[in-house]
Amino acid sequence: MVNSFKYSVIAKRALSVVVIAVLVYLVLMLLDINKPVPEARQGKPKRTQVFVQKVAVGEHVMQVVAQGVATPKSSVQLKARVEGQVVAVHPNFVNGGQVRQGDVLVQLETKDYQLSVIQAKAKVAQAAEKFTKAHAQAHSAQRELMELGRHEASELARGIPQLNYAEADLESAKAALAQAELALSRTRILAPFNGIIESESVSIGQLVSRNSNLGKMFANDLMEVALSLSLSDMQLLAMPLNYGSNFTESRYEVELSSQMGPRQVSWQGKVVRSSGLIDPKTRTVQLVVEVPDPYGLNNPASDQPPLLAGLFVNALIKGQSMADLAVIPRKALRNKNKIWLADADNRLAVTDVTIISKDQGRAWVKGLAPDSRVITSSLPIATIGMRLRPTNEQSISPLEHQLASEQTQIVPKKREQKGKGDKAVRAAKLERELRKGKLAGDI
Repeated sequence: MVNSFKYSVIAKRALSVVVIAVLVYLVLMLLDINKPVPEARQGKPKRTQVFVQKVAVGEHVMQVVAQGVATPKSSVQLKARVEGQVVAVHPNFVNGGQVRQGDVLVQLETKDYQLSVIQAKAKVAQAAEKFTKAHAQAHSAQRELMELGRHEASELARGIPQLNYAEADLESAKAALAQAELALSRTRILAPFNGIIESESVSIGQLVSRNSNLGKMFANDLMEVALSLSLSDMQLLAMPLNYGSNFTESRYEVELSSQMGPRQVSWQGKVVRSSGLIDPKTRTVQLVVEVPDPYGLNNPASDQPPLLAGLFVNALIKGQSMADLAVIPRKALRNKNKIWLADADNRLAVTDVTIISKDQGRAWVKGLAPDSRVITSSLPIATIGMRLRPTNEQSISPLEHQLASEQTQIVPKKREQKGKGDKAVRAAKLERELRKGKLAGDI
C-alpha cells in the first residue's frame, strides 16, 4: 500500500515535468514564429584572379640567340729561320705586349752571316770577271772566223761553250749572294702584322736553332666568333646554308654581349660566312661572325672594354622580318602550343597558336588577335568558360604576383540559418536542466 502510493507520487511528478517541457517548447515556437525573417541576399559568383598581358600583333624582326667564344682571325707561331745567338729582344715581346707590323721582335747575331755575304760578293766579282773575258774571247774568235770566211765554224771554235759556262758561273755566284743576304735578313724576326704577343720563349744570350719556337702572336684588328645554329634557326633567319664569299656584303647584323661584373658590354659584328656543312654530331651549322677593331685601337678615347680573345659571349642575330606576330611570355604557353585567354566577358578561353620561335623568356607566335589578353599566371584547375578576375601583370608588384601565383582557392562554408535546429537544441537543453533539478530534489 505504501509502495503503490510512492510510485503514484513519482509518476505525477514525472508527468508534471513533461508538461512543463512541452509548454516551454510551445512558447519558444511562438516566439520564433513572430520573429522577423531577414531578407535573403543572393551571393556574387566566385571569380578566380588571374594575371594577364595584352599583346600587340604586328611585324617583328626575327632574332636567334646563340653562344660562342671570341678567337683572333689571324695568329702565327714565331720560329727561327736560321740558327744563332739572341742578342736583342723587343721590349714588348712579352705576354700581352702589343707590337706593330715590321717591328724587330728578336735579333740574332749577324757576324757569321755578314761574312758569308762578303764571300758571296767576292765570288760574284770573280765570276763576273771570267764572264767578261769569255765574252771578249768569243767576240774576237767570231771576228777572226768571219775574216777567214769560215761562216759555218763550230760553236767551240767561236767560244760559245766557254761563254755559256762563264755566264752560268756568274749566275750561280749571284744566287749564292742572294742566299747569304737572305740568311742575314732572317737574323731579324719581324712582326708579320699588328697584334698582341700571346706567349714568348726566348731571352738574350739564348742559342736558337733553325725552326726553334720563339713565341706566338695574334692579330688585333679582327676578331671572329663561331656560332652553332640549328637548321630551324637558319630557316628562321632565311640564311642560305652556303652563305659566304659569294655574298658581297653581309646583311646579317649580330650583337655580341658579355657580363663584366655589374656591367653588360656589347659589340657589333656581322656574319661573314658559314661552314657550308652540317656537323654530324650536333646536327648544326657553324656561322662565323667578324668583329672589326675589337680592341678599340681606332677609337682610343672610348671607354668600351675590348673584346678579348677567349671571351665567352652571347650572340643575338637579326634576321628576316615577319608580319602578324605576337611576342608573349614563354610561361604563357600551355601544352606546347595552347594559350589561355581572358575573353571580353572575363571568362577563360583556350586557343591554339603556331610557335615561330622562342627563347628562355619569350615566344613569337602566330594565331592571336590584336589586343588579346593572355593569361600568364597558373591555375590549379582550368575550365573553359570559368569566371575570371583579370589583373594587368605590369600593374602589380613582383611580390603580389608571387603571392597570387601561389594562392590556394578556399571555398567558404555556408552559413547555417537559425531555424528549427536551434529551437530543438534550446528546448532539449531546458528540459535537461529541469530534469536535473527535479531529480536532485527527489534525491
